[in-house]
Amino acid sequence: GEDYDNAKIYYNKALLMADNDKDKYNAYSGFLQIAKAQSNYNEMIKFADKIINETPVNPNALNEAYLNKGLASYYQGDYDQASALFQKAVDNIKDARAAEAKYMIALMQHTRKNYQESLNTLFDLNKVFANFPDWLGKSFLLIADNYREMGELFQAKATLNSIIENAQSVVLIKEAKLKLSEIEKLELKASQRKKSEEDSINATRGEMILETDSTKN
Repeated sequence: GEDYDNAKIYYNKALLMADNDKDKYNAYSGFLQIAKAQSNYNEMIKFADKIINETPVNPNALNEAYLNKGLASYYQGDYDQASALFQKAVDNIKDARAAEAKYMIALMQHTRKNYQESLNTLFDLNKVFANFPDWLGKSFLLIADNYREMGELFQAKATLNSIIENAQSVVLIKEAKLKLSEIEKLELKASQRKKSEEDSINATRGEMILETDSTKN
């Protein structure tokens, strides 16, 4: 509310006083962050475009614009536009925003049920963005989700156990433990279902044996 209004007044002043692209960019970036905090996707796109078209002061500034315009498109349900923008960030410079963009591409592939494609994107992310631990951690969780959806439960569990043993982040470990217990519940249900099927088969078999026995008399 009020904080954002004050920030907007500040950035408006900064924009009026800006006499070079760098100052202008700082103001646009400020407006972009406010729009993001308020989930105002049209505004996010507007200020991302201003950075791209008016003040692309360096590759990182461009990636800020590509990533945020991509996120706004993603939240508006425009996956094709989002994918194109995320890919632009990935191709531009290998910074933290590109790592996030790469993760978002994998997440959209997962959402569209292209699990193998999503895995390939995530393996690539792990290779190219190895120095961004936050996105590596998230990518391993998504790798486990893809394996789970593909029915590769052994692989999913191995991935989650590896997070639990090696991750530095408490949040990540907690999330991995939660996903692991979900898979174990799935497996338990499956084995119980199998057991009850076997029991009913055995029961039927038992009845048949009883019937054949009774004919002997």
